[in-house]
Amino acid sequence: MHLQAKGFGKFAILRLIGWTCIAFCLSLGRPIFHLVNAIVQDKHDRPPVARERVNDASHFNDTAVKVVLDVPGSMAEAEDFLRKILVRAQTEKTHVSLGGARHTMGGQTILDDSLHVNMLPLNAVSLSENHEVLHAEAGARWSQILPFLDRHGRSIEVMQSNNTFTIGGSISANCHGWQFDKPPIAASVISLRLMLADGSIQRCSMDENKELFKLVLGGYGLFGIILDVEFKTIPNQLLSRKSVVVPTSRALAAFDQLIGEQDNVRMAYARMSIAPTSLFDEVMITTYIEKENEPIPPLTDWVETPFSRVVFRGSVGSDYGKKVRWQAETKLDDFLGSDLTTRNQLLNEPSEWFLSASAARTDILHEYFVPRNHSSAFLAQVKSIILRHQADLTNITVREVDTDQVSFLRYADGPMFCFVMLFNQEIGPAAERSMAKITRELIDSALDHHGRYYLPYRLHATDEQLRRAYPQFGQFVERKRHYDPQEIFSNQFWQKYSR
Repeated sequence: MHLQAKGFGKFAILRLIGWTCIAFCLSLGRPIFHLVNAIVQDKHDRPPVARERVNDASHFNDTAVKVVLDVPGSMAEAEDFLRKILVRAQTEKTHVSLGGARHTMGGQTILDDSLHVNMLPLNAVSLSENHEVLHAEAGARWSQILPFLDRHGRSIEVMQSNNTFTIGGSISANCHGWQFDKPPIAASVISLRLMLADGSIQRCSMDENKELFKLVLGGYGLFGIILDVEFKTIPNQLLSRKSVVVPTSRALAAFDQLIGEQDNVRMAYARMSIAPTSLFDEVMITTYIEKENEPIPPLTDWVETPFSRVVFRGSVGSDYGKKVRWQAETKLDDFLGSDLTTRNQLLNEPSEWFLSASAARTDILHEYFVPRNHSSAFLAQVKSIILRHQADLTNITVREVDTDQVSFLRYADGPMFCFVMLFNQEIGPAAERSMAKITRELIDSALDHHGRYYLPYRLHATDEQLRRAYPQFGQFVERKRHYDPQEIFSNQFWQKYSR
């Protein structure tokens, strides 16, 4: 009996080990299958844009233009070249559209049958003798500027959270970013040079041609051709990251506590859960605190991490994938990521690493600006709208934007929380009609909560919504026609809303 019991005990242990191995394999099986499937579904089959056609980041605006004209890389040659284009436009009674990286999504850089100017070749950058002022030509990308500034120990005061965009595009959309307690980029622009429709060049600043300066910042290329820009720079910074995950009901208190604990917070943002079981119920708040009087490492080239893209793209169209991603972001981010970074390193990240490259689907951005005391009620409505329409929300981040006291068509007329939402949808008319309905409901919700929506995206807003959000738009149209009476500079945004 003792031997039989002993033998039975060994068999039970082996059986337990076997079942444990099977259970372990099964527990890994689903996430492994999900990640493999995400790789398979992550298509990179989007065809290039055909000759004499242009498109933007929405991939809904494949448009035939009269001609695509590359501006020369020399400023003197570029000025002469651009004047000839303006004369041609007047002679042929056509329009000029201006593009760089073309990361807007509603044709703000595009118009059919226009003379389309590609500004990317005009991209020289330099620093003042004291390194406090950056001079950059309109086609320069941030991916070029950040390494340049880094070599001189400097950084930019305000920019987007990715480096893909151009100088001209950034100020034409009056972008904003993760920079804590800062207004949009307009506040960091010292001056710019603008070529008007008659070929004349005006230097614009808060002291010179002030009205035109304010109109151009957030003016979407409608007042002239931005040639070059002067920006304030600041010293580069070594930053220490701190993140907390809290219920959304405690988010504002947690944010205030994180900010209150340190007086040198330089960057801050929050990311909300998109997992169906905790949609908007949890939020991860991240702050970056300056570590003063410590050596700052040089900027290194951005290196794509395939795992990050797979996890991100795996959340498209998959409730399970959204859950996996939220767990990865909240549980693995601190483990896999570095606690220390620099300001330039944090900003020097392309948007392409996470965006769709599929011919059948695309990623569409929305941004809404809402006063802090209305943010909770706004989010509750947003959640209801997304669930009702079964929209495929793949990301939502929250930023703080301070009052814009510079631009004319401003979206931050007071301190705002900005909700940046990324949706994935099919490229086709049915999906576009559905997204238009969702967008209008989200805009109405923002407006009902004393907020605004951001203008660089799909042109789904009604005329009435645009004028509720931007009551100064009528005057904007009048000043556009004053500075450009023949409407030489135009785009799809202008054609839709100016009439």
